[in-house]
Amino acid sequence: MKQLTITLFASLVFFLPGLAQEKDPKGELAITYLKRIAKGELDLTKHTDLSQNCSIARRKIIRDRLNRVQSEYLREDYSLTFEAVKEEGQFSAILIRADHPSSPLSSRIFPVALLQKDGAWTVAPLPGSFANTAYGYDENVEKKVKNLENWMAIEKVKRETNYRKQAANKFEAKLAEIEKQLQLEKLTARKSVSHFIELCQGKNLMKILAAMGAASDELPESLEETISTITRGLEIDDPESDWHVVTSRSSVFEVLN
Repeated sequence: MKQLTITLFASLVFFLPGLAQEKDPKGELAITYLKRIAKGELDLTKHTDLSQNCSIARRKIIRDRLNRVQSEYLREDYSLTFEAVKEEGQFSAILIRADHPSSPLSSRIFPVALLQKDGAWTVAPLPGSFANTAYGYDENVEKKVKNLENWMAIEKVKRETNYRKQAANKFEAKLAEIEKQLQLEKLTARKSVSHFIELCQGKNLMKILAAMGAASDELPESLEETISTITRGLEIDDPESDWHVVTSRSSVFEVLN
């Protein structure tokens, strides 16, 4: 699986924008925060600016939300990079980009809220929100906080949409190039099946997708869903699995008419 993801990532990284942004110390703090969430190691009291007035019931809600982020959105093996920052006095909004080699069309943007107290920056408990911190509630402060929270929400959607669109367009162009190189149109039906099995045994995801007609929009599911399905299948090492049978080089096949 490691070789599979490296192969796919090497085919895509050259066109993924935003991977080499300038580092910001506050960005590093935000990345550390997200890594702790991904690993299930975030201590709300120790690692965040959680208000001392936050009730036990509220703390449970926060923890449940963080657990959901960990289980559904933030994988431990994501590559996290600083994306952007916007500041309003003692408040800072950070955007962190998350990429994974096996999911090149699913770049995510995680917004992180930071507060400055006594000259040091601390992180708010929940992504994209300054809530549950003791930042004060005068009108001017509320305006700053709302402006930054709105900016994070808008930029998250805008940047994720833009990155995924660019990645999809260039990914499909790469697939079209591979499809042309494979010269699939010259193969008989029988040879096509044998060739596809060979690609599965070689675990070359890009060529498998090309052979399935991904460049011609002939997939029964979306490209992203197909990538996920095939990637999971190529990982399977259970001898009873159909995936294992078709990907094992020890398997012997005879294509019937």
